[in-house]
Amino acid sequence: MLVYFFDAKLLTFYLVTKKITDCITANLFNPSASAKMVAWWAYTISRCKNCDIESKLASKVSDNDLCAACQCLRQAQSQRAKKRPSPQEYAQLKQKVVDWANNNLDITQVQDSNKTSNPIRWSYVTSNDGNTIGIGKVFFNEMIHKNKRNPLLPDIVEASIYFKQWIPKATRVRIESGIHHTFDFSVYHVSWNGYNIEFKCKLTDGELLYNMTFV
Repeated sequence: MLVYFFDAKLLTFYLVTKKITDCITANLFNPSASAKMVAWWAYTISRCKNCDIESKLASKVSDNDLCAACQCLRQAQSQRAKKRPSPQEYAQLKQKVVDWANNNLDITQVQDSNKTSNPIRWSYVTSNDGNTIGIGKVFFNEMIHKNKRNPLLPDIVEASIYFKQWIPKATRVRIESGIHHTFDFSVYHVSWNGYNIEFKCKLTDGELLYNMTFV
């Protein structure tokens, strides 16, 4: 006769860690907003909410100091970091960021232009050193194209939509001449939520956000 043992705690832990891993694989897990190692409260135990281990610091913490859920999460993050986005994942991320831009960029009325009767989606943010930077949908298309083969593309896409948080903290570090373009680029650096971000702006009619990545 077979005897089955049921351990509710082990089953709960398995379901929680599996859900976290599945969320990471599907690019649905985003610890950046709260900077916690485990930030999806709906799928974690209540004690995770008060955990003082930040997501980017966790790589420096030994496994002995992490709970089993964090160890599982670290392993899943490591596996994803080595994997380039598949064509399907790339298409999904591109659609996600384009939809976000269509729905969340500010509606701007352009004066003395053929677009005056048709307001465009355009936002303006001022950098830490006082430069006004324009952000349009072109930035999101360029950003995702330039990072197409970057294993960190899901995180870059997620960070890109928070430009109103990291641009005000950014400082211009240099001006670059365009190699394949007739205009120059201003280059900015900023640290945000554990990431070091470098972004470039086109120097044409003012500064227009062109691309970003992690460095």
